[in-house]
Amino acid sequence: MGQVAGLLGVELMGWQSIVLNRALEHRGGRLAYRELDLSTPRQAGKSTLLLAVIIHRMLAAPGSWVTYTSASRLAARRKLLRVWWPLVERSPLVDRFQPTKGTGSESLECINGSTLILLSGDEASGHGDSLDLSV
Repeated sequence: MGQVAGLLGVELMGWQSIVLNRALEHRGGRLAYRELDLSTPRQAGKSTLLLAVIIHRMLAAPGSWVTYTSASRLAARRKLLRVWWPLVERSPLVDRFQPTKGTGSESLECINGSTLILLSGDEASGHGDSLDLSV
């Protein structure tokens, strides 16, 4: 995971590395934890950590469906297109990803078939979908 962060031009902080090591711990060849709840103050690096996790998953598991949920679809769109995509675009990974910017259909597509889609935080969004990672 740290390698993906490095490719994105991000150096993980100590607490981020600790969280990743624990969250991605394996037992018997499977992830030890099905769910992780993370709470930190604003502007502490959660979004950067999430981007590294998302990109890693999309690359490591071809054909993955990943969702990013925010308070509103507009907030999720802003995060993807104004914060995350510029990091990917400046990285050596740029040739593997393509953003879709159409209003209401924003996503990040990987050449291996993995897709990141955006959801709002309301109760109805995301129901019925089979997901590989949801953040």
